Amino acid sequence: MLTFAFDAGGDDGTEYMTVAGFASSAKDWDEFSQKWKARLEMDGIAFFRAVDANSFRGPFEHWRDLPNKIELRQALFADLMDLIVRNTYRKFACTIVNKEFQDTNNEARLKFAESAYSVAARTCEKYARHWAMTDGWNSCRDMEIVSIYEAGDLGQTRLQERMRKEYGQIPPNFRPKKDTMREDGSIVHGFVPLQAADWLAWELNRATRDFLEKRIESSVKKSFRI
Repeated sequence: MLTFAFDAGGDDGTEYMTVAGFASSAKDWDEFSQKWKARLEMDGIAFFRAVDANSFRGPFEHWRDLPNKIELRQALFADLMDLIVRNTYRKFACTIVNKEFQDTNNEARLKFAESAYSVAARTCEKYARHWAMTDGWNSCRDMEIVSIYEAGDLGQTRLQERMRKEYGQIPPNFRPKKDTMREDGSIVHGFVPLQAADWLAWELNRATRDFLEKRIESSVKKSFRI
């Protein structure tokens, strides 16, 4: 099974909205997930979220007051990046400048049930589908294709509505990026590759901001070898 994992950086209310992610097989994603979680556990981290990693909040808060916190983070980033490079086949991304998007014709956007998230996600799906049918055809042609997005992102409903109306698109599936508990006490297991997608979306969102606002170049080119 060829599986695309997509997550969002920002939302319809931020300056920029990015959806990004990676392609891999179910088998490679399983191996990736086991090693990703094991590497995080080495540092006492329950799950990865880029904004928390960069501000030493949430799962990274226990590093906040350590004198070597930057070195610890760099070592973790290097190991996680190596897992991404070794276990994924391709990356995809789309960033929407929200101000420009909101300035477009409101009637047209409402007619097609569009949101910035929906547009960015559908663009990634288009890139992914095109890659699977062209460059990835020899290795992916016998695979079932699925796409997984993080559950709960603003615009999820509109994305579902839009994709139901268009023939040939990869139907979206929605899952949490970390284990969550239902009201009845049962566990919904998170889809770990979404944590890698979160990182890519966050970096590209920041890179877009830095480029358009003429700030210093983001580390994304080095990190993701773009």
